[in-house]
Amino acid sequence: MQWYLTPGGLEFSRWLPLPMSRAIGNVSLSTVEPQAAQTGSNWGVYPLTDNGASPPAGKVVNKRTVTVSNGVATASYTYRDMTVDELATQQEARSDAVNAERARRITEGTTVNVTGVGAIPVAGREEDTRNLQGLVTAAQLRLASGDTTTAISFRDDANNMHALTPAQVVELWEKAAGYISAVYAASWTLKDGTIPADYADDRHWP
Repeated sequence: MQWYLTPGGLEFSRWLPLPMSRAIGNVSLSTVEPQAAQTGSNWGVYPLTDNGASPPAGKVVNKRTVTVSNGVATASYTYRDMTVDELATQQEARSDAVNAERARRITEGTTVNVTGVGAIPVAGREEDTRNLQGLVTAAQLRLASGDTTTAISFRDDANNMHALTPAQVVELWEKAAGYISAVYAASWTLKDGTIPADYADDRHWP
């Protein structure tokens, strides 16, 4: 529990009776954390509720105020418009964060549906991508030579083995690559406008 002291307006993230006591005149405080406010004739120790700031888009905290009412201290916030420099700094940081989120989603991979097989989970780590690139090259060479049936083994991201035809490998590659392209496109859409605070929400991504 957080605590707010009067007079002085000091805040404590947990019950610390000795430093609290010294801050308000060496009054006697319980060593056990109470569940309600502790008050005297000219001092008070109040449970503090602070749900944090939630500035609307384009605004930052202007002032934080703590008020005491009915034995509870509550923090509230007012906001102001961002300056041009503040907005630019925020967007630059969010742009970097979008890049990181894009990389995370690509690495995490996706699940693609391959004709005749069904859902196949595919990871996007560099080694996984290199492996699939090698398999699709082999599949394309076999198709070019007229071989449409020789199976190619592929272990998916759930550690399941699949015996795929050359055409299925190509389809797997095309859909996996299409997902990566879609993730990049989503990140560019975010970065082309004012990047919202919830840029990592699934609704912004494929």
